[in-house]
Parts: sequence; C-alpha cells; structure tokens
Amino acid sequence: VLSPPVLLLHGMAFKAETWRDLGTLTLLGAMGHRAVAVDLPGFGKTNAADLTRAERATFLREFTRILSLVKPVLVSPSMSGGYALPYLLTNPCESTGLCSGYIPIAPVDTGSFQPEVYQQAGALPVAIVYGSKDDTLGEVSLKNLSNFPNNEPICFEDAGHACYMNEPAEWHKTIYNFL
Repeated sequence: VLSPPVLLLHGMAFKAETWRDLGTLTLLGAMGHRAVAVDLPGFGKTNAADLTRAERATFLREFTRILSLVKPVLVSPSMSGGYALPYLLTNPCESTGLCSGYIPIAPVDTGSFQPEVYQQAGALPVAIVYGSKDDTLGEVSLKNLSNFPNNEPICFEDAGHACYMNEPAEWHKTIYNFL
C-alpha cells in the first residue's frame, strides 16, 4: 500500500518553514510519506493576496494538481481552515476523492458550514485536534467539526491554540497514529 502524501498548511502566525523547524517534515519523510508544506498566499515567502472563499478552494485544488498530490492527508491549523474547509466542503460528497484524511487543528470558519454539509463528507477520516486551553477556537471548532461522520476528537491537555507547537511530541504521536 502506498503511503498517501501529506499537505501541511499553517496558521496566521506561522509559515511552511514551521513544519520543518518542528520536525514534522522529517517524521513524515521517515514514515515514507511525501510531505509538502506550503506558504499560503500572503504568508511566508509569498505575496499578499486577499482571496475569496472560492479562490482559496481553487488555490488548493490547483496546488495539489500541479504538485500531483493525489488524495493527500490535509493538515490545517487555525487560519488555514479558511482554505481547507472550502476545499473539502464546496462539494462535500467529493471530499474522499480530494483527500485521504483531514487533520484540522482548531481551524477558523467552521461555523460557515451547516451540519448537514459536514455530514455529506461521509467516510472521510477526520482527527479533530485542539488544545484544552484554547478558549477561542478549540471548543467552537470541535463542536462544528464533530458533524463530520468519521471523526475522532483529540485534545492536547494543558495546550493552547497552537497545541502542536506547545506539545510537539504529542503532535507527532497523533499524526503518526492517524496515518
């Protein structure tokens, strides 16, 4: 069985390089996954861009197509939910054709979709990651993302919003187990 590629997005205060610095790219490579971390438009080494929801979904569709990332596992912390959720839920019945799995980490925009839209994503495996001390997006995203039919909530105790940064060993164990 071929290991699915992994596409790592990032939060507002971070960039693609964060995944290298954290050791996530090294771990994924050692596991046999093709791992790609991208600077989203306006972050890292890219030019600023003010994209609509549809344009953000198109960006991810085109990015995965150009890099031949066939059915990647999508990792989406915080701000990058504004990209990942439109990508997955614009046509939710197609989500399993777009991705092998989804690991949202307290993403934004979870309230922008009705529960039945999430439910149409069917068998897409979803690991809902959040920190117990994230009192802004953690609980809200958990509540909304729990509408994905095939979900598993994973709480990092005593961790904040960027829980993967607070608890890198726990994060790496989580992504290892999910894959």
